[in-house]
Amino acid sequence: MGEVVLKIAIFDIEATSLNGSYGRLLCAGVKFIDEKKVRMVEALKMKQERAAHVQLGKYLEEAHIIVGWNSKDYDFRFLQQRRIVL
Repeated sequence: MGEVVLKIAIFDIEATSLNGSYGRLLCAGVKFIDEKKVRMVEALKMKQERAAHVQLGKYLEEAHIIVGWNSKDYDFRFLQQRRIVL
């Protein structure tokens, strides 16, 4: 049998508010354990936010395990709220 290799990602977001209803995503970083480079998305302008969400989603879909600080209670909830607004 082949060896199963889990892709583990560490991620964090920075936003303008704690509330996704009126705050917006500024940037996010995703670092896979087996990669040297941190994958970044930026939405410094409001018109860039939708594309940043799409790219961040693609990065996170690659992961089998996602690790973050307070991600369950903040990051993921914020991103879900923003996707509804966008």
